[in-house]
Amino acid sequence: MDDPLSQPGSQGVVLAPRYGMPIGVVVLGLGCLALLPLWGEALWLAGVVVVLGLFLLLQTALLPLELAPDALLVFGQTNQQETMT
Repeated sequence: MDDPLSQPGSQGVVLAPRYGMPIGVVVLGLGCLALLPLWGEALWLAGVVVVLGLFLLLQTALLPLELAPDALLVFGQTNQQETMT
């Protein structure tokens, strides 16, 4: 059985994704909509902040981070298939 701490590399610890910060950025962007009655351009601000938060949420889900002894490694999503012999 594979050790989950050694996936996707084998030298360090894979950091678990934390979705709090990207969701907080999306909530902050939605909170900018409260400024709409005071400032007409708040809709653009809210849109940009929400799109940034959604981008960060996507990156959090797709890019695993590994903390190696001498570097922070970023891995892309890989399709690992086992072949049966």
